[in-house]
Amino acid sequence: MKPEVFVLCDFAQDNGGKLSLMGAFDTLVARQLPVIHPYMCVATRLRFAVYELGKHAIRVEFRDPDDLLLIPPFDNGVKLENISDDSGVTGLILQLAQVKFEKFGKHRVKLLVDGSEIAEAPLYVRKATVSA
Repeated sequence: MKPEVFVLCDFAQDNGGKLSLMGAFDTLVARQLPVIHPYMCVATRLRFAVYELGKHAIRVEFRDPDDLLLIPPFDNGVKLENISDDSGVTGLILQLAQVKFEKFGKHRVKLLVDGSEIAEAPLYVRKATVSA
């Protein structure tokens, strides 16, 4: 399988296999900690080859700069049955509300399929600079 999309964004929607994204980002700026982000989505679109039909375990982990889980991991499964000539796609949208960040630095969102990490998206939490 191959990840075609793995991104943090303000909003994501899947309409019959057509993935729509708004506001892809990789940075949050805060004056102080902790900072709470009110709403974001993790959007994923995976392409599977015809020989990968069947069930697959999907896991999304959100980790802080110390590699500790920021929120509980999301575990789900997909079952691919309808593949066209040589491949098929499946999408996953994870909606997150009120995520609390207690550290500045590089946070990471990891995508694992069948126990193997196949994609990672960074999220940088940076301290706002004061302008004179």
